[in-house]
Amino acid sequence: MLCFFVLRFGEERRIRAEFERDAKAVSVSIHRGLEASLLVVKSITHFYHANSSVSREQFQIFTKGALDEVPGIQALEWIPRVSQVLPANF
Repeated sequence: MLCFFVLRFGEERRIRAEFERDAKAVSVSIHRGLEASLLVVKSITHFYHANSSVSREQFQIFTKGALDEVPGIQALEWIPRVSQVLPANF
């Protein structure tokens, strides 16, 4: 009977250690993916700060590498800045 409990305890420790190792690997993978995505967003921000206006074609060329190389990013959208102010009585 004691042998059963010793084996059971050892198996539980092994399973827990395996779970913790796998959970850590998943956590690191998620963290790296989020860091890569954040880096892409920051680079787009810097691109916009460096250019007074960005065309659809420029945006597409600039972001193509990120879409090809960062698997966590499925789409990036170009939305033109609208600077026209509407009249007060609109």
